[in-house]
Amino acid sequence: MFSKKGWNTFLSALKKRDYSTIIFIAYMSVGLRILAMLCAIPIILILWILKPVVWIKVGLLHSERLGHFSYNTDLFLRRRQLGIYPDGPYYCFLCNPTRSANQQLLYMWKRVIPVYESRVFSVLFERMLPILKRTPFYQALRGDSNEYYEFNNANPSLYFTPDEIDKGRKLLKLMNVDFDTDEYICIFARDSSYMKQHLPDLDMSYHDSRNTDINSLIETSKYLIEKGFTIIRVGSVVNKPINFSHKKMIDYPYSGHQSDFLDIFLQAHCKFTISAGNSGCTDVGIIFDTPILTVELADLGIAPVQKNSLYTPKKYKFIKSNDYLRFEDGLKLGTFWYNLDKFGLEVEAMSSQDILEAAKEMLDRVEGRFRYSPESENLIQAYHKFWDAINFRGRSIKTPIGIDWLTKNKDIYF
Repeated sequence: MFSKKGWNTFLSALKKRDYSTIIFIAYMSVGLRILAMLCAIPIILILWILKPVVWIKVGLLHSERLGHFSYNTDLFLRRRQLGIYPDGPYYCFLCNPTRSANQQLLYMWKRVIPVYESRVFSVLFERMLPILKRTPFYQALRGDSNEYYEFNNANPSLYFTPDEIDKGRKLLKLMNVDFDTDEYICIFARDSSYMKQHLPDLDMSYHDSRNTDINSLIETSKYLIEKGFTIIRVGSVVNKPINFSHKKMIDYPYSGHQSDFLDIFLQAHCKFTISAGNSGCTDVGIIFDTPILTVELADLGIAPVQKNSLYTPKKYKFIKSNDYLRFEDGLKLGTFWYNLDKFGLEVEAMSSQDILEAAKEMLDRVEGRFRYSPESENLIQAYHKFWDAINFRGRSIKTPIGIDWLTKNKDIYF
């Protein structure tokens, strides 16, 4: 209904009981909707006239949040590669420049798809959607986080220019990282800081079950540093520094070097990313096929979709009985992690040691050393057979689960 700024102003006016502002915003919103509907009719008529010559399909980039800006846009391009979206139409997209989560990413999308930046046309387009969606001229950028086929059978579309590679090399040098010789691993832990800064008047606390403490990655960071890697904690807005200091540990959000450019460049070129808790921040790596280890994944029945990845889910238990929630029972509860209190559930944090074991497996996989033991092979086969037999949204995702975690928690599934 409103832009982010308008919505925040509307909520603020409600809190202050500023009724004149409330009426004005509502009036403007209705006025814009009427104007958009009036514009929609001649625009759609023109598009119909042009269709025998050029079939134009228009979409709106989901640019306000980094995860959707990355994932949904890249998913469209991978579907184009695979022929899911046909070659016939001319696809073009609008973007509201005042709602772009990352300017560097916008520059890069504009290299590979036609993008027109306009706040006015983007707002009008949003209000035309009730009519436009019923025509063949609308291109949706949908994503359900279960598009395993697309991300494992198509290639990245984005690239860095030679000048950008040189820029990244120089910026990494300022952080004592040699782009050409040093291998680095990105780490990230989801918290609520980004949401609170960008949507201060909205209660987004229902996402809190996805949060994880960055300090849970300290033991893993120490291990990887001993193996010769530099560790870069990524994120543009975070709630606290990591409680670990080392010359090869870079707390990037507090480094003084954070920028839109490096937010993208770092995850595009790292060996792999470790994400504690699922977040749009690490969706940046998906668009470059960067391997990712996701630990404490909150969304039951979903796994990372990109190539060469690994994950472990969160564990939930009933507060009264102290029993763990079994996988099949959790599926029946829907998106229960958004309202744990309603179901009498709580999250059990994954131990630092368990995260370390998952990271060891991930490193072995990326470097081509990983092999299942005979017992583990039997267990993972049973797990995949179980996964395939249940009808749920993430059923098509074949990303492996951490074998150490599965061994310790197999009672949740079997």
